Amino acid sequence: MKNTIMSPETQTNSSSSSTVQSASSQPVSNQTVATQIDLPVLWSGLQGRAVILLQQLLEAQSYRTGGADVIFGARTEQAVRTYQKNFGLTQDGVVGTQTWFKLGDRLANP
Repeated sequence: MKNTIMSPETQTNSSSSSTVQSASSQPVSNQTVATQIDLPVLWSGLQGRAVILLQQLLEAQSYRTGGADVIFGARTEQAVRTYQKNFGLTQDGVVGTQTWFKLGDRLANP
């Protein structure tokens, strides 16, 4: 199973007008540009590149996983549960859509 997360690349200023003129004189609506990222649901016992990404994101935010070693083990699970608790997410140790989104959001907006 994969999660699809829309991550904003550019954000608009709410005080600006809803339409701007582009260089080609075509009106452009103020909207968020998004990139689609497919991330798998992760849980203890899994291995792979997505686990390394998870571990790197957690480590970057000072949640100790034991290092990016490709294995979603007990230390990574505990780091995920602590992270979920600290951000009001379901504390199940499973990295699904909400946990992935919060990890990315916190990295972009510390």
